[in-house]
Amino acid sequence: MDSGSDDDLVLHTLLSAAQDMIRQRGETSHREKKHRKYINRDRETAHELLVRDYFASDSLYDLSKFEDRFRISRNLFLRIASDLERNYEFFQLR
Repeated sequence: MDSGSDDDLVLHTLLSAAQDMIRQRGETSHREKKHRKYINRDRETAHELLVRDYFASDSLYDLSKFEDRFRISRNLFLRIASDLERNYEFFQLR
């Protein structure tokens, strides 16, 4: 083989590889995006359980368990919640 045909072979191989890379990039950019699987966490029931367990008059956990769990006294938490509700419309029930 002469050097001209060797150069042609190298050029053809490089062009072919470049075309393959371009084609692969195009395919990956047009792939359908995967959506995350929705996990139903039943937030309303969780809220009801939290209120019943920690804030009801016959709550399951006492004040010390509240402080262990949330690292704040229940009285201070309720005072902060009350102040937020009183001063910011965002925290008021509709």
